[in-house]
Amino acid sequence: WYHIDHHYNMLIDRYNPLAQITMFIVVISSVLMGASRRMAELLLSLVCVALHWAFTDGSRDLNSTEQSILDQLPRTLETVLAKFNLEGKTTTYAVCPTCHCTYPP
Repeated sequence: WYHIDHHYNMLIDRYNPLAQITMFIVVISSVLMGASRRMAELLLSLVCVALHWAFTDGSRDLNSTEQSILDQLPRTLETVLAKFNLEGKTTTYAVCPTCHCTYPP
């Protein structure tokens, strides 16, 4: 038998919807669209910066809810994938920064 229980016990369900959407975008870009780890982490960082600026409008401090949402956002692709129980089911490839060729582990 193949156990599928892990598909229904996702850590992502415990997060704020904005944090969930942010992490989902990163997973889609990596798993389905083939973005490299560095590109996915850049996307994650850019969305975090955009959320911070949207919350503060560049002129005020974050309230506790806004700070909580930002604190929920992971900083690495591996952490995001773990929230979706995808770690161990993906393969990390090395990518040449010059020609973008991928190399299996």
